[in-house]
Amino acid sequence: SQHQARTSMMHRTTRELSPALEDYLQAILNIEQRKRVARVRDISRAMDVHKSSVTAALHSLSEKGLVSYQPYEAATLSKEGLRVARELAERHEILREFLEQVLGIEPELADSGACQVEHAVHPKVLDRVLCFLAFLSESPRRKEALTSGFKRFCARGAGKHSCRECVERYLQKLRAAGRRVEYGE
Repeated sequence: SQHQARTSMMHRTTRELSPALEDYLQAILNIEQRKRVARVRDISRAMDVHKSSVTAALHSLSEKGLVSYQPYEAATLSKEGLRVARELAERHEILREFLEQVLGIEPELADSGACQVEHAVHPKVLDRVLCFLAFLSESPRRKEALTSGFKRFCARGAGKHSCRECVERYLQKLRAAGRRVEYGE
């Protein structure tokens, strides 16, 4: 699909970037959207890091052709940097949407969780998450039934078993099937 080609291309590009450099690109994009250019002090504040760390990251991103930066000047995303930053932002938004809207995780935790997962998620996994979100969007009743049923399960469990008991039974089944599971141990 077109999306699969895009996520595969994105994975090739971002594979060469550390999670920290990906975060810098996203921070620069967010700042540029508000202020047109990103100054070192703005990036430093946004990411809660020292200015020297920002400068080092900007040099690295500049060497990769993703930002235009000269010492003591504002940084701007290159055309390629803008493309990569937008794709990173899209990846983050897809994961945040899944965590918040499907799993019912509160917005702040969903955002922070998406930030952690976005750096490691395989493009095929991301594509399947996006496909699932699209599937749910095609039928609001299906989405409501699924999410409200899951919310009830989290709150009360299933039948006479609590959610925690159901999780433990599920983990026991996985272990019995020879799957290596260390959750909660």
